[in-house]
Formats: sequence, C-alpha cells, structure tokens
Amino acid sequence: MKKYSPLHFFLISIFAVVCIFTNSYAESDASFLILQEALGVQADGDYTNVNLSNIPEGSVIDAAVVDPSKIGGCQTGDRVELMNLGNDKWVMKHLDTGSKVEFSIKYEDGKLKVIKTGSFTPRVDQAQSFSQDQLNLQGRFGLGARVSYVNYSDDDYTVRGIKVDTEPDDAVMFDGNFSYFFTNYFSVELSGGYVETDVDLTGGGSSGTAGELQQIPILLTGRFNIPIQNKIVPYLGGGVGYFINDFDQNDSVIEFIYGPGADVDVDNSWGYHINGGFDFLFMPNLALNLDVKYIWNEIEADVDLPGFTKEKFDANMFVVGGGIKYYF
Repeated sequence: MKKYSPLHFFLISIFAVVCIFTNSYAESDASFLILQEALGVQADGDYTNVNLSNIPEGSVIDAAVVDPSKIGGCQTGDRVELMNLGNDKWVMKHLDTGSKVEFSIKYEDGKLKVIKTGSFTPRVDQAQSFSQDQLNLQGRFGLGARVSYVNYSDDDYTVRGIKVDTEPDDAVMFDGNFSYFFTNYFSVELSGGYVETDVDLTGGGSSGTAGELQQIPILLTGRFNIPIQNKIVPYLGGGVGYFINDFDQNDSVIEFIYGPGADVDVDNSWGYHINGGFDFLFMPNLALNLDVKYIWNEIEADVDLPGFTKEKFDANMFVVGGGIKYYF
C-alpha cells in the first residue's frame, strides 16, 4: 500500500483551496453584460467592464427592454429599473405599469442562470385602460346606430258590432341616434328609426293580413346615467316620441271587413316611453350599446266610407336593440 507523506496532504489541500477559490472568483467575477443579455435589456451608460460583484447592494440601474421574450410581459423599448437586493437577488421594475419581477442569479457549469420568482403583469394597452379624462363624458356628443327587435302588442276594436283583433307581426327596426352628456349623470338622446310590420286582422270568422304598417319613430329620451364602473355606464330614463305612420293595405281583406271600395289611411301619432340599458366603452371614443324600451303609441285610422269614423288601436312596442356609438 502506498503511503502519503505530510507533504502530499499539504499539496492536495492547497490545490483544493485554489480550486474552490478560483471557481468562486469566476462566479462572482461574471460581467454585468451577461445579466443584461439573460434579461433581454440594455442598461443606460457603459457597463462593459463592470462585474456583478462590484455593483453595490441597493444600486438602481435604468435600462430599456430589447428582447421582450426573455422576461415576458413587456414590449421592446419599455423602460425598466434593475435593483441589486444583495445575496445574488435582484428585482426588475416596469416603469410604465409599476409591476415588478424578482429574480435570483446562480452559476451552473460556469454559466450565469437567472431564476424568476414571478412575472410582470401583462401590459395593458389603451383599448383596455383609459384615463379619467377619457372616461369623463360630460360635454361630449355621441353619434350611433342601432338594430332592434320590436314586439308589438295586440289590440281590438268593433266594426258593425263585430270585434276585430289587430295583431302586428314582430319586426326589426333600424335607427340612428345622437346624444349629449350635460353631466356624467344625465344625458339626452334623439333618435330616428324605421320599422315596418304586417298587420293581421281577425274578425267575423275570418282572418288575413290587412296590410303593412310603416313607422318612422322620432324619440327624445332623457337618461339618468350610473357610471358605477370604469367603462360600463348603465342608464334609466324616459321620453316622448312622434311617429310618422303609413299603411299599405291589402284591398281584399280591408274590403271584406269594411265593404267594397274601403280605403284605410293612418294618421301620424304621439307616444311616450320608458328606457333602460348601458354603454360599454371598449375604446375611449367607441362604445357598444344595449338599449331596452317600452313605447306606448295609439294610432288613429281613417276609413274612407260613409258612416265610418276614426278607428283607434294601440301599437305599443317592446324594443330591445344593440348598436355602436362614437363619442367626440
């Protein structure tokens, strides 16, 4: 068996210490440029010859993102701060969002490795986050368009002692609208629309489509707005409307009910309504709108035959619509 002298043990010990010291020195002597590359950032100023071990604890270094894929949750050109927390721990702060990422560094096989302990909160762009000025609707105008489903109420009246039921079909209404916000809590809307519906008549054991009713509702609505959330503005309100009406009759059905040569003409009418809905601002100047109305509207019809007076029937409307509005 080979024996080792004290000199051998001394030389082996010296060699081990040198290896440990050399490896430790190599780790602590890593260039700050290596950390920049690992993080995908470019620091302000010249850090070409600066070692991590020479950066004092508490130091703050300003930098810009050059490779967002390295750290995530940011974009090229975003400004960040790097702070040395000591004990190989660092933190990166996103200057636009205030979000932070803590990370530590360690050495594996002589290479610097960054270990994240969190991620940046994803950057929120302008389509998702608005300033208070952008959310302030006071003094602003809105221009919009809407498509609505219309459900008409049924009504009845009597002709020569015979009860006649009127049943307008469900229909689609198109309208344009213009609004103004006096305050964030009160606004008015003026809208003009177009809707047409077939009117079915039933009476005397017979039924049929009497004709097509065409209406242009011009509505003025006062709305009390409730801005309870940033981009969602619910409202309740009510108002009045003027209806420009026209009727294209089916001669065979009209003459069956009223007699040969009968001609029906409908008058324009007034109505009133209650209203509710909300605007959803998905961009500072653009909103999606959901609107619900119930409209009371009574129409007078003139029958062009001797002995007939004006007939009145209700054409009340339940209206549910959606559209888009531009605020300026």
